[in-house]
Amino acid sequence: MKAPRRDPEARPTRAAAPRGIRPALGLVLALAAAACGTRAVTAAPAGALASAPTDRIRVMEPPDAVEGRTTRLGSGNVVAVRTAEGLRLAGYPDVTVLHATTEPAARKAALAVHARFLAVPTILEWADRTPAFRSNRVRIRVDLHDLADDGRIVRTVTFAAQSRRGIRKPSTPRLLDESYRRAVATLLRPAEGGQ
Repeated sequence: MKAPRRDPEARPTRAAAPRGIRPALGLVLALAAAACGTRAVTAAPAGALASAPTDRIRVMEPPDAVEGRTTRLGSGNVVAVRTAEGLRLAGYPDVTVLHATTEPAARKAALAVHARFLAVPTILEWADRTPAFRSNRVRIRVDLHDLADDGRIVRTVTFAAQSRRGIRKPSTPRLLDESYRRAVATLLRPAEGGQ
């Protein structure tokens, strides 16, 4: 028996996916793409930082973000808690959030417990619950003050993130994810070429 001859012009065929699989797969991919977004980190270390994991660190709770005429209640606490988590990620276990929303009050409270550093986050932008054709956005700057050096700012990091456009996008607090914690952790890591 001879094998059947193949037509050189014929395209190879593949088994068709069941009808319900392709739309479902498309929906899953669309939802995953909507959840993704962009992240940007800008660090400005001011040289070598002499610190030890035993140093006590306090984090100021920034005032809640104001978006237009709306105050985003709880946004300051979310930022402070995620900042503290990032500092702990750097290997510093004694990190606590201060419920002081002004820098002088936070500095006074940090000095009262003999803290070495004060982390001061500032909400630069907070766009939440935007329409489907716009992205949710957040931009946070964190200044690290050395209280042993008269409160001088020794390190700064700025984090910006935005979601994709669409109906199923993450809320702004969810943009402060593991990438934000890693960015904050760079405040306590040695500078390039430093100690």
